[in-house]
Parts: sequence; C-alpha cells; structure tokens
Amino acid sequence: MKRNQIRRYFLTTTILFLCLIGCQPDDDLHVPNDLRINDFVWKGMNLYYLWQQEVPDLDDERFSDQKDLNAFFSSYDNPVALFHHLRVDPQTNRFSVSYDDYRVIEGIL
Repeated sequence: MKRNQIRRYFLTTTILFLCLIGCQPDDDLHVPNDLRINDFVWKGMNLYYLWQQEVPDLDDERFSDQKDLNAFFSSYDNPVALFHHLRVDPQTNRFSVSYDDYRVIEGIL
C-alpha cells in the first residue's frame, strides 16, 4: 500500500512539474509596457467598433504579427492620438469619444 502511494505521489509531482515547464510566455505576443494602452485601444476597437470594416488599420489581416502591430503603435505619441486615427470621420460616428478623466464619464465632475 505504501509503495502505491509513493508511485502516485511521484507520478503527480512529475506531471505537475512537466505542466509548469510547458507554461512559458509566448514571445510572439509580447507587448512592451509603454505600448500596452495602445494595444488595449486597438484590440478593443478591432473587436467592438461598429465601423471596424471601414477603417483599414483595424482590418484583421492588416498586421502579420504582434511585432508589426507594436511598430504601428510606436508611431503614436499617446493612446488618444491612436484612438482618433482609428475612428471614422466624426460626422459618421459622433458617439465614439475619448476623455482624459474617467470621472467625466461617471458624471462626478
């Protein structure tokens, strides 16, 4: 009985160890810290924006990998500039806006 417990413990430990070794971050999807907000803006607009098909830079096939997307993000000084670039013209879409302070949206200010 004790021998079976040792085998079970050894097998469980080995499986757990192999699973943890296999959990390495995927370097192909790495976003540098200074570009994370731009990545959030682009991915949110790519997924939810109603006019996504009308904006060439939001096309799913536009960037071959995360490295190309990061290079695109680097050309924008701040996320607001990226947001305004990704919007269709304001007369078509007057609802998509950006605020510097979240309290404006919550109606606190």
